[in-house]
Amino acid sequence: MREASELCAQAAWNNVTLIHADATDYTVPEPVDGVFFSLSYAVIPKHREALRRAWEQLRPGGYVVIMDARLPSGLLGKLLRPLVAWTSMLTVLGNPDIRPWDELRQVTDDVDCEEVQFATYYICRGRKR
Repeated sequence: MREASELCAQAAWNNVTLIHADATDYTVPEPVDGVFFSLSYAVIPKHREALRRAWEQLRPGGYVVIMDARLPSGLLGKLLRPLVAWTSMLTVLGNPDIRPWDELRQVTDDVDCEEVQFATYYICRGRKR
């Protein structure tokens, strides 16, 4: 949080508010334009609740963006799965089986996703109508 605060100050981002809170029960003072889960969604224990809570607080036309790591598809993903599953239990890498693109589609039909870095990361965006 300290580093993010310093970055906002250095860049003069006066329109950015950083909040450190439990994503499942925090209430913003007024609806927001966007919610960004950056390398965090897969490690949130109650990620579906966090998504629903974020969605409730989003203004119409706003976006939820989820960027996180994933196993690549195909043979490479199958080979890496045991190692990733074992490592995830020992660290904070999160659940490799979470599919936020499907969870976003439960709240909106306006969803798009892209894979980056050889399909080891994804960026999904859902728009509230």
